[in-house]
Amino acid sequence: MEMIRNVQKLQLRDDDVMIAAYPKCGTHWLWEIVTMLRAGNSEYSKKPKEISMLGMAKFERADELPSPRVLNSHLYFRHLPEKLVEKGIKTIFILRNPKDVSVSYFNMVNGTKGSFGFEGTYSEYLDLFLEGKVSSGDYVDYVKDWMQVKQDNPDLPVLTLFYENLKENPVKNIKTVAEFLGVSVTDEMCEQIAEACSFKKLKAADEEVKEGYVRSSE
Repeated sequence: MEMIRNVQKLQLRDDDVMIAAYPKCGTHWLWEIVTMLRAGNSEYSKKPKEISMLGMAKFERADELPSPRVLNSHLYFRHLPEKLVEKGIKTIFILRNPKDVSVSYFNMVNGTKGSFGFEGTYSEYLDLFLEGKVSSGDYVDYVKDWMQVKQDNPDLPVLTLFYENLKENPVKNIKTVAEFLGVSVTDEMCEQIAEACSFKKLKAADEEVKEGYVRSSE
């Protein structure tokens, strides 16, 4: 597929950060947090994350973004830029309870039209999800693939986060991310970022701040 080949050939910068996640696992949420940490403030970037989302139609505009970039993707490791390991790009992998992933995914696609739409009950959708027959493939395979990547590439700096932990204790987990990135932050800054990245405020920011806003799939 041409888009995958283009992703694999993307020129990475030494200070890039990659966020990897299966859909509905908090990609947008984490992207905003990391972007704020690297900017050193709790202000929203005017650029939507789709521009830096590898595998999405707009990702080729990622070259327009100033450094340091926060890239993100739902793709398998083998489909990501070839220099990811060679350059030692810091990568954050976020997981979520698969039951919640399936519910969130169902709520997104149910009743919508097009190739990603679904008409039916949650029970029917869950069967498809468990069989890996949804648009993003098998959740378990995706997680196992990234676990294998960590094992096979010990020199690749990977931080594994859990959606539930980030939700339960955002400040603590934001500090963990900051330490991984080598960013110095105060407790107050972590609290400000946690507040700015609450779901209610992020939704408002998407609609009021983002350039060329489109409804996110996260």
